[in-house]
Amino acid sequence: MERNTVLYLCRTLKEHTLLQAIARVNRLFEEDGKEKEFGYIVDYANVRDDLDSALALYDSLEGFDPADLEGAFTDISSQIDRLPQLHSAVWDIFKGVKNKQDPEQMERHLADEKRRNDFYKALRDFGKCLSIAMSSQKFLEKTPKKDVDRYRQEFRAFTNLRVSVKHRYADDVDYSEYEPKIKKLLDTHIKSNSVTQTQAPTNILDKSFRNVLCENEAGYDARTPAARADAIAHALKKSISEKMEEDPAFYEKFSKMIQDVIDQFLAHKISDDAYLKSVTELQEQERNKKRDDLPEELIGNDDAAAYYGVALAAFKEKDKCSTEDVKSFAVKAAKFIDQAFIDHNKVQFWEDTDAQNRVRDELDNLLYDEIGVRENLGWSSENIDDFEDKIMNVARRRSHE
Repeated sequence: MERNTVLYLCRTLKEHTLLQAIARVNRLFEEDGKEKEFGYIVDYANVRDDLDSALALYDSLEGFDPADLEGAFTDISSQIDRLPQLHSAVWDIFKGVKNKQDPEQMERHLADEKRRNDFYKALRDFGKCLSIAMSSQKFLEKTPKKDVDRYRQEFRAFTNLRVSVKHRYADDVDYSEYEPKIKKLLDTHIKSNSVTQTQAPTNILDKSFRNVLCENEAGYDARTPAARADAIAHALKKSISEKMEEDPAFYEKFSKMIQDVIDQFLAHKISDDAYLKSVTELQEQERNKKRDDLPEELIGNDDAAAYYGVALAAFKEKDKCSTEDVKSFAVKAAKFIDQAFIDHNKVQFWEDTDAQNRVRDELDNLLYDEIGVRENLGWSSENIDDFEDKIMNVARRRSHE
């Protein structure tokens, strides 16, 4: 792997030596998520005219395709010439925004996930090109200072917007996608105050999370109720997505409730304050695992409640029994399954196939003998296997292994 990024040519190179130098600086390199896509050649010796001769030398080699070397040598000026176009591409994403000086309008415009991703890509491309331009003395000499300052200031503003939007809509904030050159651009040409931690890391599901959003003097205190509501709602959505398989019935229902509130807000059916109130209440319900339809005998047993949700959904599918019978079967199944995992629990259970099979045998006894799934629910062997797979998956995910 080759880390070299810039090659300064101060003497003439020819034929294979020139191609070897170009190939070396263009060699890919990736480490810790940072990818080197190409290298830079600063040509003080004016060797570009020798490149054609070098390529022609290898043209007669068997199997050689000149197209393989296309793009190996690109004039930096051609890259810099793209800067105005890439700059405009970022602004084009915000054509529908009436007041582009209003951060709230800009952020709301990026509520759509596809539009956000388009913005991230356009900004990344613009930033890469700007970093190349800022390293060129020719660009700095020929470009009016007011234009250079505008590019830098707007790149900083868009970068800040990007950070805010990623927090607001719970996108992963991954700075590794920035090349070191762009980081250097930010450090060298864009001044900002040092980062100060004003709040310890806070769990999205903790009661204090809303207070952090509303009271953090360095962040969300000056922001709108809609911004705080979006941050809570989208963080909840992300957290629920990650935990979905731990309790599918509960989290699927809860995810739909959150999306419904978000959709109502986007459709202007509820006010900003009502949006914040609704998502805060949903956050509290999720934190307390509030279930309106959980049978009393399962209250306080989260594992059994998760199995109950899976069983209830599965038993309802055949619709062969009354609603009360289905609920009764699901309660019996949930309590039985919970006890089976307790009885057969052991260290490294999920690495022991025999232990897992013993639980599956218990489930077979439950389904065939106590619930009579063939007679009462009309289940096939495939139905039974599918149900047991779902239960085992929920149990594994709840064990966090």
